[in-house]
Amino acid sequence: GSSGGEAASLWLHQVWEAICRHCELRCVHGASGRRGLRSWDVLIEHELTLEPRRLARAAAAASKALAPRQLRILHFASAVWQASLHYFERGGTLLSTALSELHHAQLDQAISAAGLGGVLWSTHLPALTNSSTVAPSLHAMLRFLGTAPLEEERLVLAAESAFSRARRRPDETLRWVGCHLDVADSRGLPEGPRSFGHTSQACAAACTGYPLFGLQGGGQCFCGHAYVGGANHTRVADNKCGRVCPGEGGKLPARLCGGGWRNAVFAQSGDLLPVR
Repeated sequence: GSSGGEAASLWLHQVWEAICRHCELRCVHGASGRRGLRSWDVLIEHELTLEPRRLARAAAAASKALAPRQLRILHFASAVWQASLHYFERGGTLLSTALSELHHAQLDQAISAAGLGGVLWSTHLPALTNSSTVAPSLHAMLRFLGTAPLEEERLVLAAESAFSRARRRPDETLRWVGCHLDVADSRGLPEGPRSFGHTSQACAAACTGYPLFGLQGGGQCFCGHAYVGGANHTRVADNKCGRVCPGEGGKLPARLCGGGWRNAVFAQSGDLLPVR
């Protein structure tokens, strides 16, 4: 969630993507993954917004349905207060942070009361500017999940690599590419959820695994490996890409949410890619 800090949140999406690719799993990141719970085997939330007793009841029902397989709950509690105070200074709100923190405190008791002792594993997101390694937490999590030792080492190495990149440049998570024209029959960024309601951070999460993403029309999210060139996709003035996304005022680069048939394009990994 946004209160957990942008770099830490996007780093976690990169970790899950590395695990998904290595294990050949089908994974969907960000808001685009929130479909009916019956559609998924695993649902991971980094910011706890569901009342713990409701979550515990749902987990108990899931545990019964999974039997004899074991239910496992991963809880990545963010160190929210320090991050949220910074977020508040930039125009965000503390309300969701306070509620999430209360839910964190109540979760373990609610899970135990539902008769699910031993299924919850919890840790805190690393502070990217203070931590030198995330290996101990990752090893503990993977052992809790019963991962084979060799696979455990491979996955930790992949996660550590992503963490190292995020730690070197925690304030440069996203980079501005430009404002580009778009057309319906030939999208400049052809992949992604294509749904509305995204901020830059939400779209970046939904586009985990893609080097580029774009926002159009105030929050419609697209992903791609390169931006399609040609007359219909030329770059235009930045002020044609609408307003800053809700709650993201003060972030750099400016988190424009896109205009009508105008993609606000950002890069989120590797070097800036040229328009093809």
